[in-house]
Amino acid sequence: MLTISVYRHKTEKDIYLARNWNYCGGGPNTEFYYATKDVIKAIENANRDKFTSWMGNFDGRLTAKITIRKEMEFDGYKGTMSKELCFLVADFELITLTERAGA
Repeated sequence: MLTISVYRHKTEKDIYLARNWNYCGGGPNTEFYYATKDVIKAIENANRDKFTSWMGNFDGRLTAKITIRKEMEFDGYKGTMSKELCFLVADFELITLTERAGA
């Protein structure tokens, strides 16, 4: 049976949780986790060993950041706008996709 797991934000359904594997530890202000819109990268991360080992630490104060960029045009001006969003790791939920037998 095939099972795939991913952590998805509870309200922002197109944002997923991934881990920065360059960090081996740290406090709530480190970039241990990050948010991404790349579902493939999130699936690869969530299915590695020790992905969830820090999620319950620091009383739920671990955060995941993402920078969203958008092309804008307003009153003749054109450019790229960016916005940094910061989510609590505790606001991500585990989604598990399981292959059905006989499908």
